[in-house]
Amino acid sequence: MLGFAAMSLLGSSAAGHDFIAARPAFMSALTFATTFLLTMAMVGLGLNVNLRSLNGGVLRALAAMLATSVLLSLWTYLSV
Repeated sequence: MLGFAAMSLLGSSAAGHDFIAARPAFMSALTFATTFLLTMAMVGLGLNVNLRSLNGGVLRALAAMLATSVLLSLWTYLSV
């Protein structure tokens, strides 16, 4: 949590913008590391889901979310 706050402050400051622009290799490595860690967190969450415990209420919410996502994607695609 402290690392997230520190990187947010660094990225929001003028010194942070200079730091980011001056070190593209560092930013590339940092981007890779954050993508890897986020992927690992999402895999960990996904592996803990018990599909048998999903009942009709959850599946209806998932279907509504999927429909909304598809409609918003189509709307965005057609408006550009």
